[in-house]
Amino acid sequence: MRIWEIDAWRSLALCFMIFFHILVDLRDLFLYPIDYHQGFWRFTGVFAAVSFILVSGVSSTFSHSPVRHGLRILLAAAAVSAGTWWWDPDTYVRFGILHLLGVSMLSAASLKRFSPFLVAALSLGSAVLPVFLPATASNPWLLPFGITPPIFATLDYYPLFPWYGLFAAGHLVGRILYAEQRSLLPQPSGCSQFLWLGQHTLAIYLLHQPLLVALLTLLHK
Repeated sequence: MRIWEIDAWRSLALCFMIFFHILVDLRDLFLYPIDYHQGFWRFTGVFAAVSFILVSGVSSTFSHSPVRHGLRILLAAAAVSAGTWWWDPDTYVRFGILHLLGVSMLSAASLKRFSPFLVAALSLGSAVLPVFLPATASNPWLLPFGITPPIFATLDYYPLFPWYGLFAAGHLVGRILYAEQRSLLPQPSGCSQFLWLGQHTLAIYLLHQPLLVALLTLLHK
């Protein structure tokens, strides 16, 4: 049984993400004077990313095969890395949001065995750990932990610290609010098409950017 409000949350996050990426493409590819690093434009991207991480944590409490799900996300993450390396080897995605979600989902089975207090402590610890870690190091294998080389550029970067803390927080919310694994609110009528987006998040995530670039390129010819 699907939780409709979780699908709605994913759908809304997808809409914000697509809108944000349109802004990014217009600025970076077609030189529109849009500063997507500030104000509401930045909020759309932050809202989408935070939502995806939180909702993934919530959903991890429902999954009966989190390892398989995590591996599937990591396979998609590898495709993103390969595609962005082909597009631009200097800024390709080394550890983006899909890498974070895939690794985090692999830990879901262990999180389920932890007490809520321990999950909360893990969430808080992951969030504050970057304060005590060096910001840079020459070893590129430290990238997943939030420690980058001195010269580093990438299209998408969501290291485990602090972002795993948000996933763990979502997991804790899922265990508390969805202990019975059913919707908390009655589903409104006429929203099935909107919910469809949230039921196919990964496919839409992988396909939307190439389609956006192709469409915007056609419109600017």
